[in-house]
Amino acid sequence: MKIKAAGSGAKESRKRELAIAGLKVFCEKGFDGATIEDIVKKAGCSHGLFYHYFKNKNEVFDETMRIHREKNNEELDKQLEKEKNYVEKLRIIINNMFYDLKNDENFAYFYYFFVSQCFTGKEKKLPPRGDKQPPPEPPIMRFEKLFAEGQAAGDFSDRHPPKDCARLFISIIQGATLGYVIAPKELQKRMTLPDTDFILEIFSKERLNEK
Repeated sequence: MKIKAAGSGAKESRKRELAIAGLKVFCEKGFDGATIEDIVKKAGCSHGLFYHYFKNKNEVFDETMRIHREKNNEELDKQLEKEKNYVEKLRIIINNMFYDLKNDENFAYFYYFFVSQCFTGKEKKLPPRGDKQPPPEPPIMRFEKLFAEGQAAGDFSDRHPPKDCARLFISIIQGATLGYVIAPKELQKRMTLPDTDFILEIFSKERLNEK
């Protein structure tokens, strides 16, 4: 990826490309381990161009957050609100994730980076925000709430506490995204995602004959 300076009309596009380069570095080295030099090399641009758009890597992180918020799918939220069964809610979430993995080459990097926080003890320690926006809810907390509600409704097995279920689910998704993060593009087209029904069977009370 090589990023060149642009006129005002293409400025947002260039800034986005540079932020995505930063996101890829965060995936490789973690936020703390990433440097501006790393981001510049990944983007194939000059330091001057970097500083034209960003003051530091925290601003790169803020921009990735802005891009990530753009992906918030109102239609997905409506589907989840209408569905009452939590197994089916999880199916909707999985199918939506897998669709994005197949159709958006940058989605894997977004999800892999934020999910990886759960396994480094930093799910509540994301970089400080500079744009006054509330920090994103850590995936571990979001899915822990989903499993807690699903167990209370009798849709999910309660063999294991919600937090353990959330961590297991996130690890499955992390594994699915990892291939897209590290595999060459030509191999990604041939990659097979985990079977949705198989994932649901792990958590479903009905499928575990625990009625």
